[in-house]
Amino acid sequence: MALSAILARLHYAAIRARQEGFVWSAREILVRSLLWLCWFILLPLSIPLHFMGYRRLPVFTERIGHFAAELDCFLKLVKLGKIPLEGRRYFLLAPRHKVSNRCLLEYWRPHVQVVSHGVACFVLELMTRGLVLRHEVASYVLAINRAAEYFSVNAEWGDRPPLLALAPAHRAAGVRALSELGIPKGAWFVCVHAREGAYSPQDESVHDYRNVKIESLIPAMREIVRRGGYCVRMGDPSMPRLPAIDGIVDYAHSALRSPELDVILCASSRFFLGSTSGLFIVSSVFGVPSALTNMVPFASMGFCPRDLCIPKLIRSSADTRMLTSAEILSSPAANFRMSRLYRSAGLELIDCSEEEILDLAEEMLEGLEGGQNYRSEEIVRLRARFRRMLRTEHYCFGSVSNIGGRFLLRHERLFS
Repeated sequence: MALSAILARLHYAAIRARQEGFVWSAREILVRSLLWLCWFILLPLSIPLHFMGYRRLPVFTERIGHFAAELDCFLKLVKLGKIPLEGRRYFLLAPRHKVSNRCLLEYWRPHVQVVSHGVACFVLELMTRGLVLRHEVASYVLAINRAAEYFSVNAEWGDRPPLLALAPAHRAAGVRALSELGIPKGAWFVCVHAREGAYSPQDESVHDYRNVKIESLIPAMREIVRRGGYCVRMGDPSMPRLPAIDGIVDYAHSALRSPELDVILCASSRFFLGSTSGLFIVSSVFGVPSALTNMVPFASMGFCPRDLCIPKLIRSSADTRMLTSAEILSSPAANFRMSRLYRSAGLELIDCSEEEILDLAEEMLEGLEGGQNYRSEEIVRLRARFRRMLRTEHYCFGSVSNIGGRFLLRHERLFS
């Protein structure tokens, strides 16, 4: 791991320690010290396996976005000839209690060796904490204060088919489930998701800058229904219920919720209307484009070529002035990934408005239908200027997705 990445992680850990307090910090130090001691004791076993070519892929299986993106990135790098297979035996640790979606695991299983036995996973995790038996994946998506490799990998992948395709049995199950949800056979639908605060309460204070109010997406959902589609609100029962609206299914509160149907819906959607939350990447790995609202940090975009996004804008708390894209991208704020960093810098994040999200959904629908309304010379110029400002230290450097055209025109002063 590069020195800059190590320093960035240490800086992140220091901020987290200040935010969580002494007890949390002391517990973390004790636990991590014991784990590293176990790693050292197991080295006589680890080193021979390392020279035999075994490498663990330390994928963050507990979070659905990492689980989808990190494996997709690794396998695409293999297909592109960037990672050698000869003499290597890559494997994934996937104990049941640490897998965010068991169905998605079954889709990955034909592509990579999976270890699921609890004891084996525990021992192998101790043995692969660092230096040996490990193929690092932190640069794929996590990538603190540097470009995430997943952007450039998808850019090079281009219009090749996705690695994953929905199994025939799941297609048939999806038709039946959609019928039970009130969506007729042959109708198209859009998965909709807004990150909200109850999903991960243990670190919510760190990540709440990413939250979105589901109500702000309702006008866009109504427009999708007006155009003949349906909307399926993804999530879990911790989220507030949606009001009853024709054509909108509150799947987050449905008795039909299951890991299988989560994957089926994401893979079958016409597009995914989401935000800075990893569920949309499940759609991405099946080749479904995403329209992403409220993207944050500012230097973040969609991962795939057909994705569209609009960011949260940033305002100075001191004088309520909106910061331009040039100002943000020339400062550390472009990559801020903790709520406290924004507050300490005197910055406010501005959520996307209902009108901006509606614009994005309309632009995505028109793009899928082959329309040209959002490809004017002015939009092309603004998009190109934004890309020219990106540097290798920016998270989305190398992305070939686009910012919404109407959003750029609405905020031309901030982007030009």
